[in-house]
Amino acid sequence: MIVTISKNEDLELRKIEMSNQTISLVLDPGYVDFGFTPKSVGRLNYNTNDVFLFPRHRQMWLRSIKSNVMTVVISDEALATVGKGADSSKIHCAKYLRDDRISALMVAVNADRLVGFPSGKLFLDSIELALAAALVERHTMQTAVSRGAGLTPMRLRRVLELVEANLQHDLSLQEMADAAGLSVWHFSQLFRKSMSTTPHQFLMRQRVERAKDMLRDPSVKVADVAFACGFKTQQHLARAFRNAFDVSPTEYQRKRR
Repeated sequence: MIVTISKNEDLELRKIEMSNQTISLVLDPGYVDFGFTPKSVGRLNYNTNDVFLFPRHRQMWLRSIKSNVMTVVISDEALATVGKGADSSKIHCAKYLRDDRISALMVAVNADRLVGFPSGKLFLDSIELALAAALVERHTMQTAVSRGAGLTPMRLRRVLELVEANLQHDLSLQEMADAAGLSVWHFSQLFRKSMSTTPHQFLMRQRVERAKDMLRDPSVKVADVAFACGFKTQQHLARAFRNAFDVSPTEYQRKRR
């Protein structure tokens, strides 16, 4: 998944065509001058956190963008995986998209972006699949593929061993799926059924549990624990640790002395 930011622009009227499936989140109030023909160009007013879709492979005309916008590009692989060959050209254009699930996912990406994407590859991979599934299920006539009752014990063990051995690394969803010998979408569904949590949530829980064990040593530095457990910054560890245990890493370590 690719994430880009578009700034305020005054443009000459120009023709554009989207080659990839995109979803855009408005970061501050503003407007876009847009239409499917030069004569149909009109003003679309947006508020903060509004979401919109532009159609793929269709010519459009754009003049001014008076807003800061975050756009994510959903890969063809993600759309094909969740929709079993879904034709993304059938995704309906939505100048104003009313979809709480997609909006929440986009806001989550932006929140992670604002602090430097500390959540890593697995978080963005999972968001991309969730966005792709929402587009296929809610904005086409297709249904995302659903399979199986859970991972087999052997596959689950291989995944858990991979996570345990690589907590300090930026694991991707593809690496976890490869360990199970499954596609990323199939793996994500079966993992959730087996563990009652998502791969990203499971990884974060394992990281904070390891951090908790390491912080029992009063001599260890919190920053060193953060990096040893796969957190990009000490602040990222602090947020995750507090969410899990209702106490900061520093406070927890001090109480153990």
